[in-house]
Amino acid sequence: MVTSSFDKTARLWGHPQWAPIRTLEGHSGRVVYADISPDCKLIATCSHDLTFKIWSHEAEH
Repeated sequence: MVTSSFDKTARLWGHPQWAPIRTLEGHSGRVVYADISPDCKLIATCSHDLTFKIWSHEAEH
């Protein structure tokens, strides 16, 4: 699961404990949307800084 946040990050959560396993940092505004691709390889985020980012689930960026 991935969540967006007002602290300018998105977080990837692991199952079964639902603990954060990765924090996605790089936006300069609130992250208002985050989603995972159907194959779980990519994460998309959209921010109030008027940008969107595509993240690799396996890489740091």
